[in-house]
Amino acid sequence: AYYRGLDNLMTIADLLKTMVPHCRIIVAGCGPELRRHRTQLERMGVFEIHDAFIPDSQVHVFFRRASLILLPYHEASQSGLLAMSLSFGLPVVAMAVGAIPEVIVDGVHGKLVPAGDTKAFADAVASLLKLEALRSSMSRACLELAKEYNFTRLAPAYEQFYRNAIEDPLR
Repeated sequence: AYYRGLDNLMTIADLLKTMVPHCRIIVAGCGPELRRHRTQLERMGVFEIHDAFIPDSQVHVFFRRASLILLPYHEASQSGLLAMSLSFGLPVVAMAVGAIPEVIVDGVHGKLVPAGDTKAFADAVASLLKLEALRSSMSRACLELAKEYNFTRLAPAYEQFYRNAIEDPLR
């Protein structure tokens, strides 16, 4: 989907080719946006493309190979990819759009850049790839934050929310 910012990612990748020459960007999943840009992505020589539905049993393979999660989104109400990446301890580089800044603290869980600023995004990626100690610190912070998204912890709050709604729907 357009909102995920594949066009931004292509611009960022073009910048990263010179900043971090051996950088590889994994794009996993499927959709019309990926199909539309696939030839261009392949020509860039930076992308590893997995244009297919990724079953739950295989998702971990991609997360474990990653150093960072890149969210060059144009817009986002929330991101399932972001929530999932936290449990793998992956620092995030993201455009500061939608609810992403409500989850990610800049400099703690990764880097937030202004919406549309692909140069700042590429700079943040290059910087984090070179600073292993900072990535490690951010990784620990992401794992701590992931505990807050644990369903076992959240389930009682959801249950109470729905009980209240059933008991007093106008509340």
